[in-house]
Amino acid sequence: MNLTGHFLDRLHAHALSTPGKTLFARIGRDAEVMDQISFAAFESSVQKLSNGLRSKVESGAGIVLLYDSSFDFIKAFVSCIHAGLHPAACQIPNSTYKFDRFISQLENEGIRQVLMTSKNHQKSWFRKLSDQHPHSDRLHWILEDDCQSPASFVEDRKPAFSMDDPMYHQFTSGSTGSVKSIPVSAANVRNNVTAIGEVIHHHPAQIHLCWLPHYHDLGLVAGLFFPICYGSTGYLLDPMDVASRPGLWLECISRYKVNFTHTPNFGLDMCVDRITDSGTLDKLDLSSLVGVMVCAEPIRKASLDRFRDRFRPFGFSANGFVTCYGMAENTLAVTMQALDTEVHAIMDDKTGQTFISCGRPILGVSVRIANDSGDPAEVGEVVVSGSSLSGIFPASGLFTGDLGFLHDRELYITGRKKEIIIINGVNFLLHEIEYVIEQLPFVHERGALAYSVEGINTEKLEVLIELKRSALKDPDLQSLKNQVVRKLNVEFSISPQEVYFFGPAVLSKTSSGKKQRHGWQALLNKRLKIS
Repeated sequence: MNLTGHFLDRLHAHALSTPGKTLFARIGRDAEVMDQISFAAFESSVQKLSNGLRSKVESGAGIVLLYDSSFDFIKAFVSCIHAGLHPAACQIPNSTYKFDRFISQLENEGIRQVLMTSKNHQKSWFRKLSDQHPHSDRLHWILEDDCQSPASFVEDRKPAFSMDDPMYHQFTSGSTGSVKSIPVSAANVRNNVTAIGEVIHHHPAQIHLCWLPHYHDLGLVAGLFFPICYGSTGYLLDPMDVASRPGLWLECISRYKVNFTHTPNFGLDMCVDRITDSGTLDKLDLSSLVGVMVCAEPIRKASLDRFRDRFRPFGFSANGFVTCYGMAENTLAVTMQALDTEVHAIMDDKTGQTFISCGRPILGVSVRIANDSGDPAEVGEVVVSGSSLSGIFPASGLFTGDLGFLHDRELYITGRKKEIIIINGVNFLLHEIEYVIEQLPFVHERGALAYSVEGINTEKLEVLIELKRSALKDPDLQSLKNQVVRKLNVEFSISPQEVYFFGPAVLSKTSSGKKQRHGWQALLNKRLKIS
């Protein structure tokens, strides 16, 4: 289906043609539907909130939304667009460090408007963080509850939109540097959503399920934009509910006959490692799935194979994965694996590493590989151009910082330019070093962070490691350090300069779960001391 018109025009068309159809349904941790809203009711709510926002914020202004629920967020987000504002989504900052980073981020972008619910704004921990920050009063805090129009009928007074003007802003994940704001136009959204829909053969009867956060591009575009653009139904889960009980994700796929869903690589591992209760497995039926979109972090063959083998007896297709390479700068998808096809893998004979295909470039997108001089190369930096790319980047393309190669027009990602450490003239990928460390039994799930520091003549490797709670009971840190050193010696013939240990949930992660390499110095005062 080729999408036409503005994002809001798509919503209006579906509100007229299928007014009573469920647009979004929120599912609780017990897998029951907590709330749902139809296309007509959603559009009416958007118009009312939009009118209220117009009285408080000047048209064309940037505004940041702090919401903890995707179901509540998407109405506010679309209302901002309807009011002629440029919304951006952020995770609610829940620590002094995160709140300070949030304030700095908004000041750097010149944004003063913040929209949230009274319920979240009045939470004691949030009020404490806000009251203690010296620059909090520079922001204009707008409460959704104060913006609701009392009228029973509100005329649709949305401004005239250009398809090329910014529709919203997406903050990049900040995995390798400072967070940046990327303007995304209505044309970018139409082009990317159309191209993704072509790959997955999307149609209005298809059921989506999203458990990814709305402040990440995968959760926003694939999870929330698709039902609005195509007139389909989207089920929404809280990310924290799935993180605490991965079986909830698969249970809802089975119960609500979901056709398409999305996950980073670690979501597959969570399911394989932590779904063990027979109650969930006995009732599981994944045969309705036509595809699971896997992206947002390095994709591992072992993770795909383990998930496929574990859940094939429950109806998961042998070719059920749609691997993807994407980024906020290109709205979402850059390349995608074709639906119901085998995911190809290529092994490097020299290193023994296996690289997974992320599929071919989607409609309207071009990918090339360049060396440091920008000239064509077999293996090098991935350069992206096309109709989904934000207009702030040159027509010649965005140099992504990701490394990879093309084979049979399919893209294989091998690492990042900024995630390589060179020791004694040999290149090592930091995420591969982390993966090896995380196989040690005392390391918390995805709890290793490797980075490089400059030595006199070469780079030095240092590692931050989160310990499992079971390992914190009278730990022999020196013994654990020795095991880390031995593991790296065996696997890579390298030794870390320093190994620092922490309790769980200390390392900073992005909205998609990727580790943030910058700012690690601030964590060192939380390290456990080796006696």
